Amino acid sequence: MESPLWYTISMKELVVSAGVLICQGKFLIARRPPGDDLEGLWEFPGGKVEMGETAEQALVREFQEELGIVIDTGEYLGFNLIIQPKRIIRLEVFQCTLVSGDPIPHFHDALAWVTLEQSRDYPLAPGDVPFLNKISLV
Repeated sequence: MESPLWYTISMKELVVSAGVLICQGKFLIARRPPGDDLEGLWEFPGGKVEMGETAEQALVREFQEELGIVIDTGEYLGFNLIIQPKRIIRLEVFQCTLVSGDPIPHFHDALAWVTLEQSRDYPLAPGDVPFLNKISLV
């Protein structure tokens, strides 16, 4: 009997940086727009880390592009691996503070400032859920 032929599937790893933006005892979440992956789910804003960027640099850039605000990255809250059929997403999450501006959604279709208790009323993207217990609103 012949040995089975094994195929190696090369999965693309995508690094994404997300920020838990804290302001006045609440944190910012954003709803993914219709037609997008995870449409209608809420998430911590952020985006892809580009070649040559650190996760922190990408986060600052993404907040400027997607929300029109300037932030400082703070405490590293950790990472989560999200396994999808054709790729692996490494989600790097940081707690952040607002430096200047008022968030305006340029990509998302809605924004909300919520407390931890209020966040239970918003369907959060599964990759973000583990970070709820790491948020410090003080």
